[in-house]
Amino acid sequence: MKHVYIFSQNSLASDYGIGTYGEQLLSCLRQENVSVTTVIMGARQKEFSVDRKSEGWREIGIPSPDIPPLYLLQKEQYKRYCFSVCCLLTPHIQEADENVFHLNYVQQCFLAPLLHERYPHSRIVLSVHYVFTSDYQLPKEEVKSIDKVICLSNYTYQKMSGDQQIPIDKLIYLPNGLADSKMAISADRKEALRRSLGIESQFPLFLYVGRLDVSKGITLLLKAFRMAYDVYPNMHLLIVGNGHFDQCLAQCSLDLRGITFTGKVPKEELSEIYQLANIGIHPSLNEQCSYVAIEMLMHGIPLIAYDSTGMREMIEDGRNGYKIPVSESDDENVASLVAYILKSLEERKKWRRWKEESRCLYEERFTLDGMKNNVLHVYYNY
Repeated sequence: MKHVYIFSQNSLASDYGIGTYGEQLLSCLRQENVSVTTVIMGARQKEFSVDRKSEGWREIGIPSPDIPPLYLLQKEQYKRYCFSVCCLLTPHIQEADENVFHLNYVQQCFLAPLLHERYPHSRIVLSVHYVFTSDYQLPKEEVKSIDKVICLSNYTYQKMSGDQQIPIDKLIYLPNGLADSKMAISADRKEALRRSLGIESQFPLFLYVGRLDVSKGITLLLKAFRMAYDVYPNMHLLIVGNGHFDQCLAQCSLDLRGITFTGKVPKEELSEIYQLANIGIHPSLNEQCSYVAIEMLMHGIPLIAYDSTGMREMIEDGRNGYKIPVSESDDENVASLVAYILKSLEERKKWRRWKEESRCLYEERFTLDGMKNNVLHVYYNY
């Protein structure tokens, strides 16, 4: 029997990109009649648990040590925790199955040699969800026990083969995929939703979706929008997501003209909001294969993003948006974003075509079917 173990970990990322990745993996595998166990390390609970979710799918929760919590463990402490995880999992893994262990956090590399020793005929896969700085090194001995390292962008593929010196035959480029959830809403519903959000019906709407965190470029965006708004006030910025509202308000100097914060919203409401947007702005300088960007492409939203890391692979300049040149200076990055916001307003006649091209890029590169076929090939050489 084919059995895939998807390893997750209690963290902020599990509520966002990595969490979405796990959901899409599960969806892929359930379509193929593969048994799935999701393993939650550092689970928010006091006891080890096995919960059968449905036929062929169960979830195993493994709590972290009380002191310190999982995210504060030092390297040796985390390695000991991984040993405990393997011991707890052993009664629940059938060695005769065609087992695949899919790791999703780089720290989980320490599980790889333990799993390989106990289940030598299994396949161990690691997805790299973050872009590393040049001075960070994956644990080389542990990586030797991993069969395939999935890179979500070509940028990361190059980093893994270069800075990390991982053999090419271990690496595979496999971008994220997302189930098509686009739905149409009526013009009346769009108008009512705009009114409820305080957005004028004829104003161009720029949309940011994601965590309110400096690492996501939200402060760059707020500075830039404030400056662009002084030039062209008949537009609006909608910001969807939770995080550091205090940092955001500081960047606005409490001047919220033209800006609406919604907080995090349910998926159904977010799908409606996507249909209001004219342009999506993704200001992060450090992304691989953003699920937010894929959602925007799926809904036919043109993108403005920095020409950096994996985001440069999600925009074709002049086809479905703009790639902004990146500088070492935050002030220059802000000035460039201001210029491209204003440029997009000047080229509004292109928006209809860009919307169509954004949707085409989603269908070409980021569908769930494409991801499913690639993942099954990595797991079982289909």
